[in-house]
Amino acid sequence: MFDTNTAPAAPTSPIDQTTATTGPASQPQYPFRLLRDEKVLAMYPVARVRRPLGQLASYLFVTDSRLVYSAEAKTIVSTSAFTNEYHIDTIKGLSVGRHKGLSGLGAAALFGSIANFVFLIVITGILASLDDAGPFAVLTGILAFGALIVGAINALVFRATTSSISVFGPEKETAVSAQLENDLIPKSLITLGLFAVFGPLAGIANIIHRIAMAFGLLTAGDAPNYSDINNADRISYEAGALIHDIQARGIEAGN
Repeated sequence: MFDTNTAPAAPTSPIDQTTATTGPASQPQYPFRLLRDEKVLAMYPVARVRRPLGQLASYLFVTDSRLVYSAEAKTIVSTSAFTNEYHIDTIKGLSVGRHKGLSGLGAAALFGSIANFVFLIVITGILASLDDAGPFAVLTGILAFGALIVGAINALVFRATTSSISVFGPEKETAVSAQLENDLIPKSLITLGLFAVFGPLAGIANIIHRIAMAFGLLTAGDAPNYSDINNADRISYEAGALIHDIQARGIEAGN
């Protein structure tokens, strides 16, 4: 991944970290081109994931003139990248947030899945006690365990660690590192709509999607879903102070 102790032949991505073996000087490599006399003062990892089918990495860089966020994902079927950069002199501050654990929506989804499972189990027991209702009992039993599996997957999805990094500038707060699709209500409505139209097939598709992500079929926009809490804490403790130091002392900052 990102190796700051090697010499690159050219700027590289957070994932493609090839090194040059010639030359006595050892220079770090970055996924963006440095300006003349520009120095990188700090590099903060945000997310780093390796899976059998792909890998994902994202970093926040602070130079003496810019703030740069870069994320890239490479899988066996696709590549994607996402980059944001800001001039240091326009930044007024940073906002860093993180979340881990079930939200109210996630708890409701988990409770609903458990309630659905219990209801279907009761129906299965009633049908099993009736004559000529054995096939229906088997069907409702299968649906019950299917509902339990889907509920467990949804609970894991809603429990995923997420983070957001925003920069305050002269106009308004702008997201540096945030989920590209972070509106849970439309997602929930779409999910409910798919279940209403396609029934169990939508649940199967959701399971396949989550399995594919678990094996590494990711995009650069998925980086916030895999951020390390310790990384977010370090950014919140250090990056804002470093930016203000650069604004106050210029090229002397970070010494």
